[in-house]
Amino acid sequence: MIFTHPTYLWALLGLAIPIAIHLWSKKEGKTILVGSVKLLKDTDPKQTRSIKLNELWLLILRLLAIGLLAIIMANPQITASKSKADVMYLIEASLLPFDEKLPVLDTVSEENIRLLTEGFPIVSETSEEEIKTSTPDYWQLARDMEQLQTDSIVIFTKALLKGIRGKRPRVNTNAHWVVIDSCATVKKTIQATQKGEEIELLHLISNCESLSFEKELMDFNSEKLTINLQKDSVKLSGYNHWLSLDSLPSLKAGIVYDEATKNEKRYFESAYKAISKHLDRPIEVASSKVADSIAIENLNTLVWLSEAAIVKFDLPTIVYKKDGLANRLITKSDTEKLFYLTQPLNTENSISKHFTEQLMSTLYLNTRLGDSVRKYDNRVVDTQELLPVRSAEKTVKAQMGNIKISKWLWPVLFLLLIVERVLALYRKQ
Repeated sequence: MIFTHPTYLWALLGLAIPIAIHLWSKKEGKTILVGSVKLLKDTDPKQTRSIKLNELWLLILRLLAIGLLAIIMANPQITASKSKADVMYLIEASLLPFDEKLPVLDTVSEENIRLLTEGFPIVSETSEEEIKTSTPDYWQLARDMEQLQTDSIVIFTKALLKGIRGKRPRVNTNAHWVVIDSCATVKKTIQATQKGEEIELLHLISNCESLSFEKELMDFNSEKLTINLQKDSVKLSGYNHWLSLDSLPSLKAGIVYDEATKNEKRYFESAYKAISKHLDRPIEVASSKVADSIAIENLNTLVWLSEAAIVKFDLPTIVYKKDGLANRLITKSDTEKLFYLTQPLNTENSISKHFTEQLMSTLYLNTRLGDSVRKYDNRVVDTQELLPVRSAEKTVKAQMGNIKISKWLWPVLFLLLIVERVLALYRKQ
C-alpha cells in the first residue's frame, strides 16, 4: 500500500486525545461519611463490569474512527499487476477510420489499438467529438511512449513536417514508425483582398513535397464570387465557407536619424519604395531628426538611427547597433518586435546580403495567415528524419498499477461513527 499524501498521516497523533480523555475520566471513587449503611442497597457487580466494558469499546471505536479518517486523507492506494501487451498500435487521428487504410488491424484486440495523442486513449472507447484531428507533436509523444506497457510499438502516421517540434529526443522504446503517404495535393483559398474593382485571391497549394502560394485576380462582379450585403465577406462558387474581404491600407514607416546616419536613411527609404512596388501596396515613409515630429502612434514600423535614447514602443522597431560578428544586416533581438541594424549600409552589402528582403520580414505582413498555413501544410518528412534517437540506457517500466481504496473506506468510517453514537447512548442509559 502507498499513500499519495503521506503528510496527512501526522493526524494519527490525534489518537492520543481519546486515550487521554479515557484515562482522565477514571477517577477514584469519592468517600462519603454516613451514619448508617442500613438503608443503602448493594450494587450489581455485573452492571459495573458492563459499564467498564462499554467504555473500553467506545475508546476502541473512537481510535478506529480517527485513525481511519487520517488514512483516508492520506489517499491510500494498493498496487495491482498490469497485463503487458506484446504489440501496441498507435494511429494518428487524421488516419481514422482505419478499416480501409489499415486492414492489418482487423484482427488486433481493440485494447491494443490507440490514438497517437496525449494519454494514448483506446480508439474504440473514444467518441468522435473527443478525437482531435490536429497534428500531434511526434517527438513529445515519442517520449511518453516509454510508459506504455508493451514490448513493441507500431506507429501509423502521416509524418507531417509541422508535427516536428523542438529537439530530437533520446528514447528507449522498441518502436517502428510506418508513414502512410497519400501525397494528395490540396488547394485552399486562404485570403481575399479588394484592390479597386478587383479582388485578389491568395491560394495555398500543398502536397507531401512542397508548399506554395498562388495569386489570382477576379473582377468584383465575377459570377464565380458571392459577396454578402455588407461587402465584407466573399465566397467562391463550389465552397461552403466565407472568407473575410480585406482591404490593404497604406503602411506607415518612420525613420529617426541624425547627421551621421543620413546615408543609412536613404537606403531605408529606397528599400521601402522597392517593397511597396513588390507588394503593390503603398508605404508612406516619414523621416525626421526629431522623434516628436513623427506621429509614432500611427506607424506600422519604426527605424531608429539616432544616437539619442530610444523610448520603447509597441511596434516593430529597428535600432542601429553595430555588430562586427553578425552575418546579417538586420538581426532579431531577444525582445519581441525589436531588431538591430548591425552594419553601415552601402551598395555592396545591400545587394549581397539582401537588405530589402530582410527589411520586408520586419513588417509582420500576413501574420493572420499563420493558422491557415499550418492547417493545410501537408509536407512530410522522411522516415529517418522522423525517428527519435535510440538510447542505449535501459528504462525500467512500472508493471504495477495503483488502485484507490478511499471510496471503500468512507462507508466503513460512517458505520464506525454510527456504532460509536449508539454505544455512547446506551452507556448513558
